[in-house]
Amino acid sequence: MATIQQAITLARYLLNDTVTTYGYSDTTLLQYGNDAIDAISVARPELFKSYIEITCIADRAEQTINVTDSSGLDSVIRVKGGNSVTMIDRDILDRFKPDWHTMASAAAEHWIPIKSDPMRFLIYPPAPSGQILVGVHVVKPKEYTISETHPLSDVYTSAIADYIVSMAAGSENERADNALSSKHLGYFQAKIGISKQTNVGA
Repeated sequence: MATIQQAITLARYLLNDTVTTYGYSDTTLLQYGNDAIDAISVARPELFKSYIEITCIADRAEQTINVTDSSGLDSVIRVKGGNSVTMIDRDILDRFKPDWHTMASAAAEHWIPIKSDPMRFLIYPPAPSGQILVGVHVVKPKEYTISETHPLSDVYTSAIADYIVSMAAGSENERADNALSSKHLGYFQAKIGISKQTNVGA
C-alpha cells in the first residue's frame, strides 16, 4: 500500500519544487492528492470494492446498505451460510410474479439494483428474520493524512503525482504553467485508463 507522501515527493520533483522553502505547501499538495484519489474512485470504482455483510429488514423486499463509507452496492453474492443470490431484471418478476412483494418471507434467491439509489436494492423473496447477505460495495475514499496508507496500490502513485502536478501547475500563482498542467492531466487520465475528460479535476 502507498501513501500520498510518496506521490507528493514525485510531484515536487516534476514541479521542480524540491528546495525546502517550497513553492507549494504540503497542505496544498495533500489536498490535491486526496482529490486525485476521489477522481480515481469515480473513474475506476472497481478499485475500491470490498466485501460487506448486510443485515436484512425482516418481511421486506426493499433493503438498504447502512454503511457510512459506502458509495453504493455493487453486487449481492449469497446468503451468509446459505445459498447464492443472483441478479434478476425486475420486469421479469413483475411480469410473471406480480405479487412477489407480498410473498411469504424466505431465503433470498435474487436481487435487483435500484438504479436511482445505489444504497438501496430489492430482494426476492422478502427477507426472513435474521437474514444476512454477503455482498460487494464500493468504498467511498476518506481524507487521508500525508503518511497514511490509502487503498490504491503503488502502481497508482505516479498517476496521483500527475494529478497533483496538474492541479498545482494550473493554480493561479506566480508558478502557474498551463501547458504543464494540461500535459500531466493527460498523463493522469491515461494511467488510470480513461479517455480525456474535461470534468476530471474541475
